[in-house]
Amino acid sequence: NMLMVEEISVDKNYRRQGIANALMIKLIETAIEKYNITSVSGEAYLDKDAKWIPFDWYQKIGFCKTENLFLIEGEPNEILSKLNR
Repeated sequence: NMLMVEEISVDKNYRRQGIANALMIKLIETAIEKYNITSVSGEAYLDKDAKWIPFDWYQKIGFCKTENLFLIEGEPNEILSKLNR
């Protein structure tokens, strides 16, 4: 089973407080417990002019940058370990 992450968004007034991290951790942990997932996949469109997109966060948790997208595909516990740093 696979978890496909389409979008996680935090209101601009609450960014940089660890909320996206907490949401992603809870999402993956719940998917492991409930659906026994073995992989996580997702994508985020790359807009270099969008200052609100946390490119560094995406890369920190394992997203790889292509020309137009950030892509993630990996083992849930590996991604969780990056989120928990």
